[in-house]
Amino acid sequence: MTFKRNFFSVLYLPLTVLFIILTVGTVGYILLEKANFLDSLYMTVITLTTVGFREVIELDTKGKIFTIFLILMGVGLIGYTISSFSAFFVEGGLTEFMKGRKMEKAIKKLKNHIIICGFGENGSKIAELLKKSKRNVVVVDSKYINEMDNYYHIVGDATDDNILEAAGIREASVLVAALPSDADNIFVSITAKALNKKIKVIAKAKEESSVKKMKLVGIDEVVYLFDISARRIANLIISPHFVNMVDIFSEGDVYLEIAEIDISKNSHIIGKSISEINLKRRTGLLIVAIKKPDGKVYFNPDSDYIFEKHDVLLVMGTREQIEKSDEIFN
Repeated sequence: MTFKRNFFSVLYLPLTVLFIILTVGTVGYILLEKANFLDSLYMTVITLTTVGFREVIELDTKGKIFTIFLILMGVGLIGYTISSFSAFFVEGGLTEFMKGRKMEKAIKKLKNHIIICGFGENGSKIAELLKKSKRNVVVVDSKYINEMDNYYHIVGDATDDNILEAAGIREASVLVAALPSDADNIFVSITAKALNKKIKVIAKAKEESSVKKMKLVGIDEVVYLFDISARRIANLIISPHFVNMVDIFSEGDVYLEIAEIDISKNSHIIGKSISEINLKRRTGLLIVAIKKPDGKVYFNPDSDYIFEKHDVLLVMGTREQIEKSDEIFN
């Protein structure tokens, strides 16, 4: 649930009880003693709170019996209501509520952020790596975990439309479905696509049979965990130094990433060579490969390669270097 819903779910019952007691008492005095609304409400309040103020209604026998009933039934319920409010404030409920309201307002201001549904072993690691890459991340999980305080977060069921809305689904660029159940990952992915047609969805699959189903429903990228594990083990045998180097890049103090940069048709670098734009000196970025519109890829392109419109560059560097390169390319 969101923080707002949590606040009202905690206090809904005691508030309802208080309203019912006040209503019964007020209506009772109006019907039995023919008193006006304000006097009846006042009489109900002083009876329930046992403050001992002067009665404003002269009670007959029926009124006295009703008052006895109201005291016996109401005082205990009022005590329950007061204790519920006290527990909420003493246990930090109000502080948590205000903190949650602040969090929701901050999330509403985000644009092109990444939503991670599920903060288990996979989701928490994904969030950690994305934070190193200085991406805005909103994590969603049904249970509150202390580590979630390191990120924008929503506590609630990720398959609920309202929870995704609270996480800023309409302004997000990517959603990662990392819930424990493949069925839930499929459901949350479909919901995300319905709420934001442009969002890219990446889903985790535990079962091989789920991979095909996920692709059929339109999930952009499916990550089958056992396949990834098998590939890593094989690569540790085939190219151990390369794997270790990648780990250093992704987990070291300086986080390096490989990013795609699309060359727009109006880019001023079209018709220029790699050596002419001198990307390495100006930004520190390394051009790993260039992908052509027809799918052909040129790895480690020569310095005399001439850029063409709709080229896609694969570059490696820090997030700051990648952001700095945008003014050069487009």
